[in-house]
Amino acid sequence: LNVDQLSVMQRFYRALEDDEQTPDPRVSIRLETIPMWRYSLNSMMRNGMKTFEENSGMTRRDLEDVQELLFRHPIHLLIAMQVVAWLSFFFSAMAFKNEVSYFKGREDYRGLSSRSLFTETIHSVVILLYMWDFDDTSNMVMLQMSIGTFIDLWKYGRVARLGIYIEHKLPWVLS
Repeated sequence: LNVDQLSVMQRFYRALEDDEQTPDPRVSIRLETIPMWRYSLNSMMRNGMKTFEENSGMTRRDLEDVQELLFRHPIHLLIAMQVVAWLSFFFSAMAFKNEVSYFKGREDYRGLSSRSLFTETIHSVVILLYMWDFDDTSNMVMLQMSIGTFIDLWKYGRVARLGIYIEHKLPWVLS
């Protein structure tokens, strides 16, 4: 007999009432047979979570959050999401590389509007701050947006010929 405690999260527990007038709670029990490989996998997960809880200082609730993150979706969707995220990161890195190589060696920026670059930079900063304030933003997306905003600031500084100098122990922008 194997009691599956991995799929029941602690946050869904409710305390029983001490009041005898309250009707007894309904408890549904489902019996099913599982293959040996699934039993072994569940056993390994349970032992791994127990070891990790004892050695890492994380609480059971923290481990349940990690478990929910990993097993909320079917494994094929999780793999597909990771592949798409890494492809997006790769293409963003290539675009960043091309932007930096375009702006790095130039002294003449004819044909580029400094006002449009300024507007793009302000948009990037506002979006980054909004994403920073939002709790559920992926770290990978935050990294891409932070790098993109930093590059936009750098590009605008190059096109507008901005410089920073320190006077009276304060930074000043020189145009």
